[in-house]
Amino acid sequence: MKTKWMYMTAGLLVVVALTGYSTRTLWMKPTQEASTQMKEQRVMQGDLKIDQVADGSITLPLYNVDFEVNGTLARVAVKSGQMVKKGDILAELDGEAYTQAISKAELTHKKAEASLTNAQQQTSLDNITGKQKIEDLQLDYEKSKTDQNAQIATEEQKVHDLQTQLKKLEQEYTTMSKLADAYPKNDIESKRLDYENAKKAYESGLAHYKMVKVQAEEAINKAKVSYENQKKQYAMTSGTAGQVGTARVDVESAQNDLVTAQTNLNKTVLRAPIDGKVVYISKKVGEQTGPVQDDGSTTTVDTKHFIVLADSGTVQVKANVTESDIKNITLGQPVEVTVDASEGETIRGTVTAINSLPKVDSNGVVTYEVTAGLTGTGDTLKEGMTAVVSFILKEKKNVLYVPNKAVKAENGRQYVQVKQPDGTVAKKYVQGGMTDGENMEVVSGLSRNDIVLVKEGKK
Repeated sequence: MKTKWMYMTAGLLVVVALTGYSTRTLWMKPTQEASTQMKEQRVMQGDLKIDQVADGSITLPLYNVDFEVNGTLARVAVKSGQMVKKGDILAELDGEAYTQAISKAELTHKKAEASLTNAQQQTSLDNITGKQKIEDLQLDYEKSKTDQNAQIATEEQKVHDLQTQLKKLEQEYTTMSKLADAYPKNDIESKRLDYENAKKAYESGLAHYKMVKVQAEEAINKAKVSYENQKKQYAMTSGTAGQVGTARVDVESAQNDLVTAQTNLNKTVLRAPIDGKVVYISKKVGEQTGPVQDDGSTTTVDTKHFIVLADSGTVQVKANVTESDIKNITLGQPVEVTVDASEGETIRGTVTAINSLPKVDSNGVVTYEVTAGLTGTGDTLKEGMTAVVSFILKEKKNVLYVPNKAVKAENGRQYVQVKQPDGTVAKKYVQGGMTDGENMEVVSGLSRNDIVLVKEGKK
């Protein structure tokens, strides 16, 4: 890399640090030295910069463009080298098969919609029947509860009566047994038999009551289960469930197939994804083509793809910077690029990438690849063109400046010799600023129209 650095004489470097002095003019007579070894130079106005220079080359990002569906190439609408705009048609496939697929999908969709309509109508009828069944079973359930509970109550009352009679006879028999001397034996025995018979009647009645209660509860539960099952069945076969739900799924599936078929037909037309130039076409009309993996941006033409476009709106320059200079390069840093093929036109840009992996050439020189994006390039730049890249380290815009050779030092101050309108030469003290190694910024002390004397030859 070539590097232009700031340089000044030892005396001048001391003077640069001194600022803030007022301008002073000292009148001098023209001398023989001034007329023979000095040249006149008007104070200049413009930009000063300190930069590092490296050789580079122009690169145009490439985009591989392929069809997303398979088919026979019916038309190629562009030629190699042609400029295209984003959205322009590049090529078309034979769309007959995809048109037929749409017709088939439309027919399937219509049939699915008809099936859904029939299912909804049938479900409407089923809903009416189902509701009626639910109402009937609900009435049966309520009637069963009423009837069975009434029977349970009747049997329960019978058991209660038998229990009351049993307790009465038990009490009478117990009393007579305790007062046996007061009652005839036949009466006591008769009472005992009555008590035993009442006890058997109660036990039999209680067993019958329990059986009737179990049977009644089973009958009630059976009616309830029938009622609940009918409600569940109705819920499953109404609304979106059952046949209607299945028919709706079929309609949605057919709709998706139709959308896919229409999308595939649209994909038989290949359009430019960017503004750019066609740099490669791999297929001819009548040949088969289709999707290819690894689509996207690249810098090398890949012949397996159908069409390759160069992105004319994103021109880059790549330069190799030595390991000793790479520390001065940062992302976003401004650059100026000149290309021989563009007649020395300066193109501005900024650093967009710094490769952290070094390159080592056969001589052991270590460099790092730096990429800069360029602006306002038009379509004149081509892939691989050589370029000179100037990395701007420091820059001052629109300042007054004079050649370093015009600046002298005296007692720690800077001055220049200024030619006056009457031909005499005056010494003017100036405040210096930035220097690019050849010229020095004049912060104060001179105007744009001043003419200074510059020593010719070596400094």
